[in-house]
Amino acid sequence: PNGVLNNPPVFRIRGTNSLTLSSYPLIVIDGIVTFTGDVSQTLAASNVLSNINPADIESMDILKDAAATAIYGSRAANGVVVITTKKGKRGRARVAYDGWAGWTKPTRMWDMLNATDYMTIKNEGLTNIGASPRYFPFNDADGKPIDTDWADVVYRTGFSHSHNGSVAGGNEATTYFFSFGYTAQEGILRRNDFNRKTIRFNADHKVNNWLTTGVTMSYANELNNASQNSGSLPGAAFASAGAGRLALSLPPNVSPFNNDGGYNLNGNAIGRMGNTENITFNNAKQILDFNYAATENQRVIGNVFAQIRPIASVTYRMVYGVDYLFSDNKNFYNKWQGDGFANGGTAFSTFGKNKRNTFTNTLQFDETFFSDHSINALAGIEQQRSVYEGFGLSRQTLTDDFFNVIQGGFNTPLTAGLGLGENYLASYFGRLSYDYKKKYYVAGSFRRDGYSAFAPGFNYGNFYSFSGAWDVAKEGFFAGATKVFSSLKLRASYGKVGNIGGIGDFESYSFFSPGQYNGGATLGFSQAGNNRLTWETSKKLDVGFTFGLFNDLITGEFTYYNNDIDDLLLSVPNSLSTGLPNRIFQNVGTMFNKGTEITLNSTPIKNKDFQWTTSFNLAYNKNRVTSLVPGVDFITTATSLETPSITTLNKPVGYLYVVESRGVDAATGRRVFVNAAGREILYDHSAAVANRWTYRDNGQVAPAINPGLDQKAYKNTNPKFVGGFDNTF
Repeated sequence: PNGVLNNPPVFRIRGTNSLTLSSYPLIVIDGIVTFTGDVSQTLAASNVLSNINPADIESMDILKDAAATAIYGSRAANGVVVITTKKGKRGRARVAYDGWAGWTKPTRMWDMLNATDYMTIKNEGLTNIGASPRYFPFNDADGKPIDTDWADVVYRTGFSHSHNGSVAGGNEATTYFFSFGYTAQEGILRRNDFNRKTIRFNADHKVNNWLTTGVTMSYANELNNASQNSGSLPGAAFASAGAGRLALSLPPNVSPFNNDGGYNLNGNAIGRMGNTENITFNNAKQILDFNYAATENQRVIGNVFAQIRPIASVTYRMVYGVDYLFSDNKNFYNKWQGDGFANGGTAFSTFGKNKRNTFTNTLQFDETFFSDHSINALAGIEQQRSVYEGFGLSRQTLTDDFFNVIQGGFNTPLTAGLGLGENYLASYFGRLSYDYKKKYYVAGSFRRDGYSAFAPGFNYGNFYSFSGAWDVAKEGFFAGATKVFSSLKLRASYGKVGNIGGIGDFESYSFFSPGQYNGGATLGFSQAGNNRLTWETSKKLDVGFTFGLFNDLITGEFTYYNNDIDDLLLSVPNSLSTGLPNRIFQNVGTMFNKGTEITLNSTPIKNKDFQWTTSFNLAYNKNRVTSLVPGVDFITTATSLETPSITTLNKPVGYLYVVESRGVDAATGRRVFVNAAGREILYDHSAAVANRWTYRDNGQVAPAINPGLDQKAYKNTNPKFVGGFDNTF
């Protein structure tokens, strides 16, 4: 299923911008660059962006082109999302409340066979291969034939509700905004729940004519619950205990319970009841009732600032921001069924601390000369320190069936969740813009970033942008067109930005790891560093225009962009004879994204009683990989059981990588596969192992289909177009 609560979204701005590092945009909340991703170490997803109460958001801006993003330098290759929370306004206190409630349920579910049809089809298949029937009805305690809808066991209609309150106001000197929120959600999977409590306080205080201070501070407590593997999280799709798989795979002619009320179990699988063939899948109901997973997050995001204006045109601003995220993870797998069976029951508990401190100082100059010439200049320095520490315990083999927490009785203690990391980012930046009569605009920005994860001598990078715009509608020659065009502005920009998202804190260094051999302590070479490791970079070109029609009844925007991505970080294989770890991270790959974007907005109806606003957007993106590791023509992406995607030269990232199938052979009922040579091969599971694969054209025994040899790049997984159509009343 795709409805796991708090599963982090796939968030892309103008395509995929990296093969190894993150393509997730930079998220900035009230000037603070925040943590993103899934911090959960359990079966319960935990998207940390959900710590933000949507009711507290005043605005959200998506920065795409170099002119807007280059000021963020080494972190801006994937775009920037700037979130601004609400502030108080002058006037008496205003109290507000909003809330909602709703229900959610799975849609477009498959129509599964009932017990009678299931047994008929299964036995018919056995008869066709000359075998005896193995699937038979079984009566429940009331004497009725068992007919289980496993989707009802796994899924539910979930109820959700949210409540938010706020108090805002202020006077000439001080404004404030205080809010609280509570949200509780039930997912479509049973025992998948989300609970969030938030508090926010924002305040600004004007001390005198030249000094202003302020604070933005939020606290969130978030609890994510699950019972079993959903099958939706990374690496979980094929687990035999996955809820999404069990709802489709378990036979309807068996029940989760025996007639005596106990769970229907057969080792680490559900009992077969009337069937004579064992079933290899787990009992979904037993796992739901006994297993649990929980990730609880405590998070504080905030900043304090002081702003000094010694003269009207000069502003100095000092900001100190924090993002502290503490994550408490707990899992329990029972010993009778599912993932805890092999170890006689398993529990683990881990704790992770992510802490980020940011200190920023800026000096800004704004002035208009002779009424027509406006200049804005900004210079700043910034320091950011991020620290991670993780520790925990895993315990196996229950000493008593009563225990289901880490503090209970277990025979085997192990460590879990150990981690230690630290990185620094030191930055110097500036921006200069000029306009003449608000008609002609030019601007440029520069940022120099130093990042501790890269090699000494290569850990500083320079990032920049240049941009210009022309407000054509303000030209005298345009006067005749103003009956149709109320505005028309042309713009262009070019710049260079970087990407550090997802790189390890110590990726450029070589390491030895401790171990044991024959009872003695050892050290083994575990990571081969790269003393030339540096940034992935993106060179972005944007050209476009904005317009308004009929006194801005219709407004729109058109953009063409080209993003050339260089120095992609890829794992370069080493020869085993070197005695080194078999791969080293190097800057070797290139690719590009280019495309167009169109946005149209309109307000067809606007009066004191009713307003209708509509918006349409459409975007096209073309992605191509232009170089990889020297001598390597493709990169595959592997999961625990298969290799589903491939990236090759001169094609988009992440092509589906599959063995071709041409349906079923009408004459034999066998499935038809196609090998790497293009020959059709039939598969017969009922035959002896040595004779299961045969050529379709002559019936001779064929080599078995080998995914590593017979897979091929099949289809592009990247959408050609994305768009949306919104209406607000």
